[in-house]
Amino acid sequence: MDTLANSASGSGDPWPPPAHRLRPATVLATHPTNKVIPLTGIARARLHGGITPPGMTMQMTDGTRHKLLWLSSEPARRVLRDRLLPVLWARPEH
Repeated sequence: MDTLANSASGSGDPWPPPAHRLRPATVLATHPTNKVIPLTGIARARLHGGITPPGMTMQMTDGTRHKLLWLSSEPARRVLRDRLLPVLWARPEH
């Protein structure tokens, strides 16, 4: 709930808050389809939606691609648009 509140309020707090950051091993162990994608490895990212399930496609610096999908009722699109995409766009190579 803190993450959602920070995202909605537009505060400059780090996302996710330090107390809510997960260890990569924990994320991977929680579910077989979970992924840990390093921010530095993302070359390009695009959010999509419409009549297809909402999601995000990513081109990695090593050439691999990832496609993430979620339920339209989840706030993932807003959180990623507000917090992740500005970080990616601010990079000199983008």
